[in-house]
Amino acid sequence: MSALELAKGIQEVYGREIVVIDTENFRALHYAPPDFKYKFKHIPFAAPSSPLDYMSALEYTMKLDPGVIIIDQLSSEHEGTGGVLEWHEAELDRMAGDDWKKREKVNFTAWIKPKAAHKKLLNMILQSSVKTAFIFNFKAAEKLQMVKGQDGKTTPIAAGFMPIGSRDFVFEALCSFFLPPRSDGKPD
Repeated sequence: MSALELAKGIQEVYGREIVVIDTENFRALHYAPPDFKYKFKHIPFAAPSSPLDYMSALEYTMKLDPGVIIIDQLSSEHEGTGGVLEWHEAELDRMAGDDWKKREKVNFTAWIKPKAAHKKLLNMILQSSVKTAFIFNFKAAEKLQMVKGQDGKTTPIAAGFMPIGSRDFVFEALCSFFLPPRSDGKPD
């Protein structure tokens, strides 16, 4: 709902349609008329969630010439079915099977295809964003950071909530908002 509220404000400037690419099993429709004031075109998006699948959804959506595109949510591109993490694991399986020593050796090589596809998706968005505003929703998880103390022992320290996904999306964002649990839609 927060993304739709933001999109509505952007739409007042751009004057074109809001489109929601919904990876959340039609949840976006909970905010559609007649119960809510948000008018938008709904694009359902189911797994697989590879960067190439997101690109296909965006290519279709861009043809509609919207003022705002909301992707709810982009975390699946990273950790969802067919996402970058699964793709990497499939590459490891293809290259090394169950040979754990070989898997360790080819670990970085197994990232080449999934990371290249991810960069392609990011570049597509960056090149397309001149006439369309993008709102990306990410899931978040509490993360731990391992810190070595003066005593030489490494202990986990709470690092707070972090978006689930690649850091480069957050880096490239014009702005980002964090809605902590039970924040009632008020960003931190």
